[in-house]
Amino acid sequence: MNRPQLNGRPALAWVGLGLAIGLLLAACASQTAPPGTPLAPTAAGPTSTMPAATQAASPGTASFKADVLPIFQASCVSCHSGPGAPRGLELSSYASVMKGASSQKVVTPGNPDASPLYQFVASDSMPKGGPPLSAKQKDTIRQWIAAGAPDN
Repeated sequence: MNRPQLNGRPALAWVGLGLAIGLLLAACASQTAPPGTPLAPTAAGPTSTMPAATQAASPGTASFKADVLPIFQASCVSCHSGPGAPRGLELSSYASVMKGASSQKVVTPGNPDASPLYQFVASDSMPKGGPPLSAKQKDTIRQWIAAGAPDN
């Protein structure tokens, strides 16, 4: 009886090898961490080499000083600082952000969707005249507000 051959090996061996690889990959896929789970830190610290201000914050862990303020300093305070800030909205400190604009508060702690500050950056209305914030930056601001906009 003449059996089919592939590169000098029985074709059935190749099918078996393919099945074994497929099962191995399926087993490995079931062992992956859920999306958003940070990689385990090493003894030397976090696994990422990016500065803390540019890393995406874990849910509920966004820090105003380490994560949000650097975004404002890089993209917002060129206009939103000092006595000439549009609508009186200064974004140079926690106190000024929480004070809000001359007509209203811009952060509703715990509710980013009700916060004008988040609405403006999420819709790319701000920063005006500059490039829009990245998805990661928007998400960091959202997480900080959702966590209650703490002074941390």
